[in-house]
Parts: sequence; structure tokens; C-alpha cells
Amino acid sequence: MHKIVELILSKKLVIQIFLLILIVLGLYSLSLMHREAFPNVTLDKVVIETVLPGATSEEIERLITIPIEKKLRSVPNIEKVRSYNLENVSVIMVFLVEGLKKSIPKLKLLYLKIKVLMLCVN
Repeated sequence: MHKIVELILSKKLVIQIFLLILIVLGLYSLSLMHREAFPNVTLDKVVIETVLPGATSEEIERLITIPIEKKLRSVPNIEKVRSYNLENVSVIMVFLVEGLKKSIPKLKLLYLKIKVLMLCVN
């Protein structure tokens, strides 16, 4: 380790040129990278996470998950619904149909419908 430090200190010009080449190559590769101002984002699922402090996973399933899943059956353009229950938490993943992923206005409407349904669940 001591010899590496001595080598770097004795060859300052070589090290500076090496670092300059490294910076130039980094800037060059940065200029070649493909960047998009508005990338095409596919939204293929909606995640509904609900919390009920102090509840067991069975209570979460009975009081939260099952009523939400029943309400989601009435919403169109849903491919499948997956859920799991933990202590205090219910996580429901709603997967959307393929053609809907590319239609942002339809996605916003579907998201709004799901949000309203969540407010209506007793």
C-alpha cells in the first residue's frame, strides 16, 4: 500500500493525464446515452395497501380484504386481483388488462373508480 502511494506521488503528471482521460471518456459516454424527457411508462397494476393497527391477519382478511375484492369485481378492465394479509396490513394488487396500459385517460378513470370504491367499503 505504501508503494502505491509513493508511485502516485512520484508520477503526478501521469495520474493527472489518466484522470483527465477518464473524465473525457465519461462525458463522451454520457453524451451517447439515450434520454427521454417524457419516457413511455406502462402502468400495469394498482396497489391498494390498508392498515388496521392491532388486527390479526384473519381479521384483516375478513374486515378489509374480502370487502375490497368484492367491490373490485364490479370494476371493468381488471385482469386479475392478488392479495395477501399480514398482521395489521392488507395488500391488494390489481392487474390491468393489456390494452388499457397505454391509455392514460382510461387509467386515470379506473384509478378514480377504485379510489371511490375504497371510500365506499364499509
